[in-house]
Amino acid sequence: MEQRTDEKIAALREILSSHPFKLVLSNGKGCDYQKIVVQYKDEGYYQLEKYTQKQVFHENISPDSLYQALEELLKLGYRQLNSYSADCQMEMKLSKKGKVLLNRRNQAAVKPTSSSHNKEKNYILKEGTIIPPLVDLGIFTPDGRVVKAMYDKYR
Repeated sequence: MEQRTDEKIAALREILSSHPFKLVLSNGKGCDYQKIVVQYKDEGYYQLEKYTQKQVFHENISPDSLYQALEELLKLGYRQLNSYSADCQMEMKLSKKGKVLLNRRNQAAVKPTSSSHNKEKNYILKEGTIIPPLVDLGIFTPDGRVVKAMYDKYR
């Protein structure tokens, strides 16, 4: 059993050495959360999103404590860890007997999605574009901004 723990530690260190921007823990038996998503945020920390049946709980951790947090989460009973980094995707699975299986897939330049909290909505008509009929209706101002009272109609 000690050898299995060493394999798990080595696999976890290899995954973290690839500097992942997203990690997904899943396939947990008897765990409080269905899955846990760990994402790197632009502000320099990792955010844990813990999914239950109906809710999501968030927790922020520093990059220094990521290894320890993942090690504790794996002890809870999660048997799969998917990692996404800029140059590869890794998948660690733990069998019922405790054997560690680590798969690595190299991929061409996967860019992380923007992790800022102020994401721009993807509307068909972009704000800032001057559209004369919408200016005439009073939805846009003459300089192309949306009138606050008409924002529902704009959406």
